[in-house]
Amino acid sequence: MRNCALLDLVFSSEPDMIDSTCISVLSKLGKSDHNMLEWEVQLSPVFSVFNKPCLNYREANFTAIRQALRETHWSVLLRGDANEQ
Repeated sequence: MRNCALLDLVFSSEPDMIDSTCISVLSKLGKSDHNMLEWEVQLSPVFSVFNKPCLNYREANFTAIRQALRETHWSVLLRGDANEQ
């Protein structure tokens, strides 16, 4: 709290993920005037992250990637001001 105003919030994508009665206010964060919060997250996974496709970096052709990066004309691609559209 700062001057009797509550400034700390916990956001979640699911309404039942956080039980607001179980949020604890801990000590100050370093020399800040903000306190740390602690809470438990209630998870009910609908799917497993292990069933999702992912990149297999072990099979990447790093030699070809390095060669392509060396052959790229970076000065041409990066020419100009980043603020120009």
